[in-house]
Parts: sequence; structure tokens; C-alpha cells
Amino acid sequence: MRHKIIIIGIVVSVLLLLIYLQLERLERAESQYEKFNQASLEGRISFLEASVGLVYIKIEEDSEKYAFMPLEIAPNQLGFYSIADLGDSIVKRPYSDTLKLIKNDKSYYYTFKDLGN
Repeated sequence: MRHKIIIIGIVVSVLLLLIYLQLERLERAESQYEKFNQASLEGRISFLEASVGLVYIKIEEDSEKYAFMPLEIAPNQLGFYSIADLGDSIVKRPYSDTLKLIKNDKSYYYTFKDLGN
């Protein structure tokens, strides 16, 4: 009987830890999205990385790292991370629902997933 109580205690503790970590991850994603959503971004990409569906970018002359989950607007358009390279330009106005990527004089448009909800 005592072993069952110990096992149940361990299982409950692990579940609570997983719930806590998930809530912390969601809160961090919401905070990152708000920073990105409020930002006015215009310039060349100086940092580009992707992880778990999120794209992380920095713009030249800006020390902030921004995270967002890009969604393609045009049918059959490649994803942001597949097209974007260091040195390409982006334009996004504060609270705009569209980001423009400029690569070799061609423009690609992306919207992004609202990570706040």
C-alpha cells in the first residue's frame, strides 16, 4: 500500500511539473509575441534562427531579438525561414498583421500567428 502512495505521489508531482512548464512556455510565447506585435521593424536581417515553429530575428542596428510564427499569405509560397537569409530586408509596422520580406528586389508577404491567445 505504501508503494502505491509513493508512486501516485511521484506521478502527481511529474504531472504538476509538466503543467507548470507548459504554462510558463505559453506565457513566454505570449510575451515574445507582444514585443514583436508592438515593434516597428524595418531593416536588414542580422540574425535568423528557427525553433519549434517560431522564427527568431534581429534587425541591424537593433539589439532586440523578435520571435514570431509566420504564415504564408500567397498560395504555394515557401515559408519565411525557407526564403529569408541574413541581409534580406523586412518591414513591419506596429500592430500590423503583415510582414514584408524583401529578397533580391522581390517582395514576399507573411502574416503571423497570434501567440497571445
